[in-house]
This record gives sequence, C-alpha cells and structure tokens, in this order.
Amino acid sequence: METYADYLEWKDWRAESFGTCTRDQALYFRKILKKTGTPPGANVCELGFGNGALLGYLRDHGYNPTGTEIQEHLLKRAQDLKFRVGSSVDELGLNQPQDLIVMLDVLEHVEQKEIVPFLKNLATHIAAGGKLALTFPNGDSPFGLAYQNGDVTHVTAIGSGKLHYFAHMAGFHVEYCGAELTPLFSGGVSKILKRLIGLPLRTLLIIVLRNLFQINISSRFFSPNMMAVLRKPLAAPVP
Repeated sequence: METYADYLEWKDWRAESFGTCTRDQALYFRKILKKTGTPPGANVCELGFGNGALLGYLRDHGYNPTGTEIQEHLLKRAQDLKFRVGSSVDELGLNQPQDLIVMLDVLEHVEQKEIVPFLKNLATHIAAGGKLALTFPNGDSPFGLAYQNGDVTHVTAIGSGKLHYFAHMAGFHVEYCGAELTPLFSGGVSKILKRLIGLPLRTLLIIVLRNLFQINISSRFFSPNMMAVLRKPLAAPVP
C-alpha cells in the first residue's frame, strides 16, 4: 500500500527495538490486561502489532501471544524472533479460540462500511465470553482531532455512539467505553504533575458544565484517545 511505504520510518520503528517495551508501555499494557480480566496463560492476539512492544510484553509475562500486521518488514522482524504472526487473523490459522484480541489504534484504519463485517469475523476467533479491547482517537472530543487527523492512514472517525452501534451489529456486548487507561504515574515528572493537577480540575469542570449549563459530559471528553472493551456472549456464536 502506497500510503504505508514510509510508515516505519515516520513511526521511528527500529529493528533493534522490536519486541521490547518501555516502563511506561508496560504499565499501560498491565492496565489493559487488568481491565479485560485476562490472566497469564491466556491466548492473546494483537491486530496491527507495529514494532511488537505488546507481543514482547505478553511473551515475557506468560501469555500465549500471536499477532497480525500488513507490513512485510514488521512481519519479518516478528518471525525472526519466533513470534507466531500473519498478515491477517484468518491467515494465522488459529487452532484455539482467543481469550482476548487487542487492537491499539487500528479500527480508525478500517473503512466504516467494513467495520461490522470485520468485527463479526473477529468474533469467530474469540472464545465465548472472550474480549476485544480497542483504542482509537476520541470522536466525542475536540481533543481527539489531532490524533485522528494527524495520520494519513486514518479513514474513519469513531465516537461512543458509533462504537456502540458497531458492537451491537456485530453481536458484542460493550463492557467499557470511555477514556483511555493512562497510568497515573507514567512519563516524566512534569507529565505526572500535570495529571495530578488536571484530575481535580477536570472533575470540577464536569460538575460545572453538568449543573450550570446542563451539558451531558463525562471524563472521556478530556481524553484524546478512547478505549472500549467488547465481550462475546456466552450463548450462541455471532452469526
């Protein structure tokens, strides 16, 4: 794909750092796994694994990771490190249902008309009661505009209303749809201080907007990225 030709260089994804993660990334991954209730030993598939930070974290912490990526250079890097990967979830040939599928900043790359069929297909690879965790630029907030419009490969803007619609049409239950799970004590001192100061100010602003201006607003309004956790029902599989 022509749009992706120089994507690795633009993202600064270096071969020597493939499959490694920073302390802040590790804290973030831990929060996602805790939010989805996914214990070590679980089968976890990441769609769009990029430079393999989550794949490496999962392997190092006792999970059974697999992943997909459309860029051949990244697939080669993963294969060289003995990760089980493919260009699509169907190509992976998974012989066990997945307890969790993760898509970090992936859904916005999918054309809107393709999202429901895409999610339905993913559901066939998820165990009954299994989860799908995803993040995407926050279409409910002006703070998400820079994230959505700052990448030429983003083709679909998604807010909470669309997310609930897509999930319902694909047969998933929405367990969570809100602000991204940013660890409070990640990043440098200045970032930590900004969060500690910003949290009570955001809470106060929400109270003011709700009560004085009758604006229905939640904490996710201030998050540039949104996160959702979808659960496949225990009953009949998604058609």
